[in-house]
Amino acid sequence: MDDLFTQLSKILKEERLEKKVEENISEEFKNYFLNEANRSNFIKNIDSQQEGNKLLIRDYYLYLLHTSNVMKEDSILVSTSTAIKTARTFASPALRNDDIAIIFHYFICEPYIYHTFTPWKMEEFEKFEKAIKEVLNFPIYNTKGLFPKQNEVAIKGGLLPHNILGIELVKEKKIIVNPHLFEDYNIALKKLKNIQWFEVDKHINLMDFNYYKIESWHQSNDIETIFKYGRIFIDQSEFDEVIKLTEYSHKIIIDSDGFSSKKVE
Repeated sequence: MDDLFTQLSKILKEERLEKKVEENISEEFKNYFLNEANRSNFIKNIDSQQEGNKLLIRDYYLYLLHTSNVMKEDSILVSTSTAIKTARTFASPALRNDDIAIIFHYFICEPYIYHTFTPWKMEEFEKFEKAIKEVLNFPIYNTKGLFPKQNEVAIKGGLLPHNILGIELVKEKKIIVNPHLFEDYNIALKKLKNIQWFEVDKHINLMDFNYYKIESWHQSNDIETIFKYGRIFIDQSEFDEVIKLTEYSHKIIIDSDGFSSKKVE
């Protein structure tokens, strides 16, 4: 949490972000994180929370850092957007360099907080934000960060193949649909029987905010449920062998226990 405080004060001093900070960050926020005397209190208050709350508070401020682009390679989040215009804007530099420009068309399952930490998409966010301000006495920020028009949704860990509907080749004006949608076990758009989704167990924590825990796996055979709770089923039985053929050094695994990173060996 010490580094979190350092990074938050850093974005307030970035010359390239000066205008955005002025437009989207309150004086209260700036005064708090530019005052070194608040560092120890910030760390102490977070450390006094139960583990679930610590992660929520960390992710809340991490979203601001990530969308400000000060963490770069160190961020555990992947930038996406609900606005196709934003995606095309970020793809355009590649077009000018005659490189391949790709847009991933992606969907996120509920509960959103398990897959992404994006304040403006959170259930009961007002209650959570109120706890940040009134219980912890921490300052809050614009829920869409320094670039609100980008409508950024920050995905945890990476883009999973189970949630990719397809990829768009911008220069060629073509879309390649995820081929797994047409496998025998996915006859989609008939009534999928092998899509798995998470049953959510909600409990109210000390901040009186719904923190989600994965409880168990279930199957759905309803198309609407697939896009609300589920994902495309993909046979990954050979994943451990195939990844060894790549240059990746680590792999991220998601199961009923959550996310974990393991070395490729």
